[in-house]
Amino acid sequence: MTLTRAKLRERLEQQISVAEFGRTALMESDIEVVLNAAVTCCAESLGAEFSKILEYVAETDSFFLRAGHGWGQECIGMRFADADMDSAAGFALHTGEPVMTPDLQAEERFGTPALLRKFNIRSAINVLIRVEGENYGILEVDSPEVDAFEEDDKHFLASFANHLAAAIERHRLHDRLTAEMRQSEMLLRELQHRVKNNLQVANSLISMQRRTATTDDGRRQLDMVGSRIGAMQVLFDQLYKRNEAAGTTDLSAYLRSLCANLTDFHGFDTRGIRLDIDIEPLSIEIDRAVPLGLIVNEFIVNSFKHAFTDGHGCVTVTLKRLDEGRARIRLADDGIGFEPPAGSIRGTASGLGLTLINALMQRIEGEPTWSRQGGTALAIDFVTEGIAAPTPGA
Repeated sequence: MTLTRAKLRERLEQQISVAEFGRTALMESDIEVVLNAAVTCCAESLGAEFSKILEYVAETDSFFLRAGHGWGQECIGMRFADADMDSAAGFALHTGEPVMTPDLQAEERFGTPALLRKFNIRSAINVLIRVEGENYGILEVDSPEVDAFEEDDKHFLASFANHLAAAIERHRLHDRLTAEMRQSEMLLRELQHRVKNNLQVANSLISMQRRTATTDDGRRQLDMVGSRIGAMQVLFDQLYKRNEAAGTTDLSAYLRSLCANLTDFHGFDTRGIRLDIDIEPLSIEIDRAVPLGLIVNEFIVNSFKHAFTDGHGCVTVTLKRLDEGRARIRLADDGIGFEPPAGSIRGTASGLGLTLINALMQRIEGEPTWSRQGGTALAIDFVTEGIAAPTPGA
């Protein structure tokens, strides 16, 4: 009865040890830490002085000591033996069955590798580790004592090898996904770079066309197109330089860069027009940042061209967080104002700017509020994530 209780206690301790290894395998990102935890767990669970993981290398048809307990750091990474039938490890590899050796000196099926002789190893258990349907290597425990292990120990080690194989497979999958993610990020960066370059080419062509335009209206139209392309160019330039996470961008940095670009492009400083900016940090989806940037672009350019009859004035841009998941952009100028219901933006007979703003507002699920008190103001309340799919044909 006493022996039975001792065995039950021993098996319970082994199960606890395996559970602790499982937690380590799930939480640890470094495979070397996981392998070292595995050999330590096996040695302590079976009361063995030595344990190791032998990795099979098909190119050389041999084993290398990948991780070990009790052998000394100088042995890690060394070539252990050929993967033929002349060792217990090779025997387990080729048969696929656990191999328990009570006394290596009396063993007739295979020889004893040099490392085991050096440490006077007399008994061992070797079990195969299979990962993703292929032979990864061997999990082995060793002892200088003869007949140090029991049949139950062999079953424990074989079961543990399955847990270890699952941990190795998970880390391999993690490494593959990480590599694929890095590849995707590299392709995205390349795409952003090419789009940015194409936008630069388009803007250069518009600038060339503007110089040959024969009418003021033609030059104004080209300026508007160039300004819209510039708004897109600023965003892609920000994505390229800042290495933003895929799908999101810093809206505050984007709007500041956009305002600086508009100041340079249209020469606000030389006209006595000031841009006042009060913007809070806000990360937002790129699909939402693009229309918001274009709305800001349209408002500022329209104010610059039509709001200030004396050539002097101020345009303000503010970005504030509201309650959770919502924010507000407010655009205002202190110019002559206009009446939005009339269907046109100051001096633009076709009303293209207002039409574009209204269309972009639908893309961001924005709630616009126009006002005319000492100029023109547009407040836009919008959700900061979860953009809806665009309406077909929009």
